[in-house]
Amino acid sequence: MTLLRSCAAATCLIALSACELSQEAATNSGFRTPSASGVISGGVDNDGQRSSRTVSDGAGGGFAVVSGTNDDGLAAYAGIIPGTTVGDVQATGGATFDAQFTTAQITGVNLTETGRGSGFVTGRPSIVSGDITLVADFDGGTLTGTSDGGTLAVDGDIGTGTALTGSVTYLGVNGALRGNVGTDRTIGVFHGNDEDTIFAGGFIGTPAE
Repeated sequence: MTLLRSCAAATCLIALSACELSQEAATNSGFRTPSASGVISGGVDNDGQRSSRTVSDGAGGGFAVVSGTNDDGLAAYAGIIPGTTVGDVQATGGATFDAQFTTAQITGVNLTETGRGSGFVTGRPSIVSGDITLVADFDGGTLTGTSDGGTLAVDGDIGTGTALTGSVTYLGVNGALRGNVGTDRTIGVFHGNDEDTIFAGGFIGTPAE
């Protein structure tokens, strides 16, 4: 597959071969494990269209997010840095976490199907951060919350130990969630995409005082 890339006016541009027939097939997201320094390798090309951010938890851990182009189109990935800890297991009771989220997103995705620009898929990449209050119910095994402004909604399930799984809704698009919840903090990463929007993000929160 031969690809031509350029980036102008904060719009990612990629030329796809004729085999790429749908806009939805040109959008991808997922989980990837970062390096100890918070770098996600693979998934997106290491070029000028790559946008990334590493967020520290202040205790030697954290998460990383990245978006950009690859051989299939446009993509975004998120992952928790290996060795990240959240404290002890809390089996009962509840807790409220003041958290911040960061997301690598590509919005306004469009595949040009006809004319001179046929086969080009474009999108507007950005890194977005915000605040979210997360409420843990350890008896019921849930972690839930909605960000200021309603951009991000978390619907998490607390499983064995500190394990966190579940789903999110971001910019109206459903996505997957994984992470951990403990006595010191909660950390999670999430991703999702449809034919118009791609996102991969994470959050870190500490118990509210």
